[in-house]
Amino acid sequence: MIKFFRKIRYDLMEKNKTGKYLKYAIGEIVLVVIGILIALQINNWNEERKERKIERKMLIELKGSLQRNIDFTNWAISNNEQKQVSNQIILEHFDDGIQYQDSLAKHFSNGITWFNVNLENQAYETLKSVGIHTISNDTIRNMLGILENPWIEIIGERNEQYFNVVAPTLTDLFESGEMWGNMKPYNYNDLVNSKKYRHILNTLISNRKWQIEFYKEWQVNYLEIIEVINRELDKD
Repeated sequence: MIKFFRKIRYDLMEKNKTGKYLKYAIGEIVLVVIGILIALQINNWNEERKERKIERKMLIELKGSLQRNIDFTNWAISNNEQKQVSNQIILEHFDDGIQYQDSLAKHFSNGITWFNVNLENQAYETLKSVGIHTISNDTIRNMLGILENPWIEIIGERNEQYFNVVAPTLTDLFESGEMWGNMKPYNYNDLVNSKKYRHILNTLISNRKWQIEFYKEWQVNYLEIIEVINRELDKD
């Protein structure tokens, strides 16, 4: 093709057709420029397609991570609600002066069982390493700030600190501290009159309510992000 255009130029020059030569030369330059622009456009299109493929992969992984976190928090909410019932049953027995019953042994165990979840953030961390700018949807990018949640670590720290206080008290009041079995008190009347144990029960109820509300709030946020991600994925 290049030889063909070169031959045309030589023919025009040999025939001393300067005007036509100039027009041809300009036309050839225009064709070259157009070819370069087309090549650049194709390259840009290919790059955009690659970026969109990466973005879609990131969105799918992020959506899966958020859904699993919703499942985790549902599990924690359900279990904490069940254990909260045990705490309340124990306090009702104390307040109503009900004598010790073997069924309480299970509630004593359930009452101190704590459910905390380690939320899965690997997809979000991967996205940050790749670059948040990978996500083209402004709404999704802005909503991702929700995942930078300091309360996750705070809840874990509070639980650890609290149980460092709880364990010694339970050792003095119960024959064993089985979190998945039965716990029998050394002396039921001493247990009923123990201000420390009552404090533990009330604090557990309060902390469970507090944690459950946080989990429910996170779930609402996660569902909102998933909804926007679904709309973005449906565009393809």
